[in-house]
Amino acid sequence: SGNCNHLDTAEFELPYWLMNFDVLREMFVDDRDDNASSQVTVLKDLIISSKKGKNPEMSSLITIDTPVFWDLNEVRAKMQFLDTEKISMPGTTPKEGPFYGKFTRFLVRLDGKLNDPRYGFMFRPKKYLQSVGLNDLLARMLGADGSAQVTILDLSGVPFDIVNTIVSLLARMTFDFNFYNPNRRDFPILLVFEEAHNYLPATGTTTSSARRTVERIAKEGRKYGVSIMVVSQRPVEVSETILSQCNNYVVLRLTNPLDQNYIKRLVPDTFSSLTEVLPSLRQGEALIVGESISMPLRVQIDFPNPEPDSSDIKFYEKWKQSESKTKIAEVVTRWWKQEKA
Repeated sequence: SGNCNHLDTAEFELPYWLMNFDVLREMFVDDRDDNASSQVTVLKDLIISSKKGKNPEMSSLITIDTPVFWDLNEVRAKMQFLDTEKISMPGTTPKEGPFYGKFTRFLVRLDGKLNDPRYGFMFRPKKYLQSVGLNDLLARMLGADGSAQVTILDLSGVPFDIVNTIVSLLARMTFDFNFYNPNRRDFPILLVFEEAHNYLPATGTTTSSARRTVERIAKEGRKYGVSIMVVSQRPVEVSETILSQCNNYVVLRLTNPLDQNYIKRLVPDTFSSLTEVLPSLRQGEALIVGESISMPLRVQIDFPNPEPDSSDIKFYEKWKQSESKTKIAEVVTRWWKQEKA
């Protein structure tokens, strides 16, 4: 629509060279590998070298996390060489190099991503092959080109094991943009995290670069004009650090006692008794608590028009029907083509 820009990975590139080193390490280095420390050290040195080589005008300013272009294929080739290197001296048999065989598992993990077409939007960019591409990418993502006030990034077609990485990258890019923006007071940004329990898990459940990044924004973002909205059906599974920094809560029907008690802990003590109504709320009804209103409210939210295609399927009625509209061959073809219905 006019004020909304919808992007998915079929048309949107998020190139690997924008990742900070922590995210790259999390993706490619297995800390259980005996050679993990060597892999991290060499990878870091090669990336910095590639960044400086591709961006000579900024060479003295570049660090491992500077968001400028570097050549992944070049770095991979050098690690492949070190992994198979044998050093020859006159009159002696070749000896294995200092890193011989130490990057084999790393290269297998890397190639697994590079050769998977689902990761093409990240590891095989066609549009963003120069550092200056960051300008266009941010303009599209933040609507700074005037194209839209709301940008929806649809990650439904992204492999589940990389969603955490993408969320971390997008959140950090947005925060860093306003961190360096001298006009940040005129450019406030709201990040909305749908299905947040999938990638902003409760502390201690798993290592999550996305959680660490968003926790930082939750604690520091207001100073830089970056705020967050967290949406989840399972608040008990979301980082408490993030939720505790929220000033306002819109709570719809919750039937799970663990979720109810969790919300009760988050709201001020004077209003905790109000959470007893949570299991009895009707569809579209919500309890609003926070600084934006003078007192808690139980409200009926207007249904959207047109309504989204997310209503409950009428199982029993469909099971009673003798015929089905589902065509197996059509579904399988869409499955092969990765065309979500």
